[in-house]
Amino acid sequence: MKKIITKLSLFFCMFMFLSCASSSYKDFYTSSAPMEFEATENVYIFDYGTANIDEVYQLLFSDFFIIGKSGFLGPMEDPADAEDFAKELGADVFISCQKFYETYNYTYTTSTPTTSTTSVYDSKGKYIGSTTTRGYEETLNTASVNRYNQDGYFLKNVNHVKPIFEKTKADFDCSTAPKTYAGIWKDDTYTVEILKSGDNIVGFVTTSKNDNWNDGDLKFIFSEVTGEGLYMMGNRTPIISKFEINKFGFLEVKLGLGYKYNKSFTFMKQ
Repeated sequence: MKKIITKLSLFFCMFMFLSCASSSYKDFYTSSAPMEFEATENVYIFDYGTANIDEVYQLLFSDFFIIGKSGFLGPMEDPADAEDFAKELGADVFISCQKFYETYNYTYTTSTPTTSTTSVYDSKGKYIGSTTTRGYEETLNTASVNRYNQDGYFLKNVNHVKPIFEKTKADFDCSTAPKTYAGIWKDDTYTVEILKSGDNIVGFVTTSKNDNWNDGDLKFIFSEVTGEGLYMMGNRTPIISKFEINKFGFLEVKLGLGYKYNKSFTFMKQ
């Protein structure tokens, strides 16, 4: 009986390990900070999917100090599970990347109670009663789980630089954009006013169905010459992207960096 209980315990431990929402980003954390920081009340969680985390950091967050890093191999975890830990560390931003490693196959044994009843007869063949035998039947089960290499950087804005994903129209010296871009553009969530700032084309939200956005918030910025720039996702994740007017006259935004959704957005001029 003890053996059976032990096997069941191991099975349920395995199940909880694979399905729990606790953060391995905390369990495998390594600090690189020379001091402790005060806890923060808010932290941006930016998930870059299969992108290279060092590349993401160098391209988009090099103005931020790396408080510490996490790295582990296991079932996919939601980076949002690391939010409370990131706040405890005093991080302003947490970036993460995940890359598929393997499908891990494993076996486990379960035991099912069984009963059997046997009739008992005397030497003359007369029925005198029955006996019940109780036992357990063991079943070998197979299962699999996808495992991913998962990395996370906890970042601190030590120089108090206003990040691009928090900038608004007030942070830019704007003028009228070239005719190709000038005006009001719209998709199914945002209405954007496009202007010019220096050599860049900039788009500022005027109205949004997303409560995270306010009038004047920067939605995108790109070079008028190369068409390369940044697009801010709904949760303000900055994504390196390519901008162009397609053959239908729409402003098309193609997300780069191997971003996890591998999608594009289009805006129509009003």
